[in-house]
Amino acid sequence: MDRVTRSIISIIMFLLSLCSITYTYAQESDDTEVSHKRDGTPYTDDDIVENILIKKNGKYYKKKLSYVTPMDFGAKGDGKSDDSKAFMSALNYAAKNNLSTVYLNGEYVYNLNNSVIDIPSRLVLKFDGAIVKNGKLKGYNTSILADPVKIFDNIELMGNYIEGGNVFVEWFGTFPNDIHSVDLKTSLEKLNTVYFNIKLNSGIYYTKEGNISLKGIKGVSQNKTFIEFNTNESDKHLFHIGKVGGTVAERTYESNTLESVALVLSSSKRTISNTLLIVGASHKSIIRDVKFVMNAPYTSITASELSQMALNEKLIDMANVAIAFDGSSELTILENIFTLSDIGIKFSTNTDFVNIRNYTSWNEKNGFASVYFADTTISNVL
Repeated sequence: MDRVTRSIISIIMFLLSLCSITYTYAQESDDTEVSHKRDGTPYTDDDIVENILIKKNGKYYKKKLSYVTPMDFGAKGDGKSDDSKAFMSALNYAAKNNLSTVYLNGEYVYNLNNSVIDIPSRLVLKFDGAIVKNGKLKGYNTSILADPVKIFDNIELMGNYIEGGNVFVEWFGTFPNDIHSVDLKTSLEKLNTVYFNIKLNSGIYYTKEGNISLKGIKGVSQNKTFIEFNTNESDKHLFHIGKVGGTVAERTYESNTLESVALVLSSSKRTISNTLLIVGASHKSIIRDVKFVMNAPYTSITASELSQMALNEKLIDMANVAIAFDGSSELTILENIFTLSDIGIKFSTNTDFVNIRNYTSWNEKNGFASVYFADTTISNVL
């Protein structure tokens, strides 16, 4: 080996040693020597938490962290063991040490053992694979960051949560294109206790229950996001806004929204008197970019039924209706609406100031009306 080669090798080895020293220093610099807590009390061995607060040579060192996990505090994450104390410890530690996030990663299932977990103010629960089950999560300006996957099992949300724009029914086990997943109504009701606006993805979401109180739902578009109401019963409805048949005094003032979806009635036998959306006693509801589909053979009136309805107005209640105004609503906006039903829009009670923009109706060969005003309708301004 010549002198030049030996020199090059020596230089490379020297540089590598520098990198090793720098890396070791970087690792060690993550540990900050501490002696007292924020409240002024000294650290003791009882405060030691593996991988967070350690003791070396009689001194205490704290890791520089941006988040903690329940696993750091002894959680098992097996879905059977009681992880409620470890879960609460992670939350409290994050709050006391100015950490914004509790990270719920990995294929762990945290069993809260039916406990009520009070989440300290303004923490973020970031899910990345884990599931939390069996308990109540009481939020205080809490944020949840999670993809549209299941993160909760037998969980009740309480308190105050921050609307982040991405709240999904998948969190509670409702998945598009899976008729055997959790009924859409169940997941919406669990989310609507703390959230107003729910986001739906592309695909078909299913409900067999219907009778869902609508707050805020937004899909991808009326040609990509579908909500299918699967029922063989008559005189049912999918969604309602406000109290059905409610008075002015019973109006809700939440500015409810239904946007960028298609609502579909599906039946395997003849059904009558069903409605996809009832606008009850409400104020400033917005229905935008929505398709209403009720034109399958079992959900459409026959030629014989149409003849009878033309002779007897009382029989009109047999018709399946896309949008029914039944309650003292006002200032409702219908925009870019397409109905395929016996009756597109039906007014039957006191409804004021309805703004309709870009409405298309197709009633099939036996359809009764695009817009129908019952003789009980009063004070309508369109």
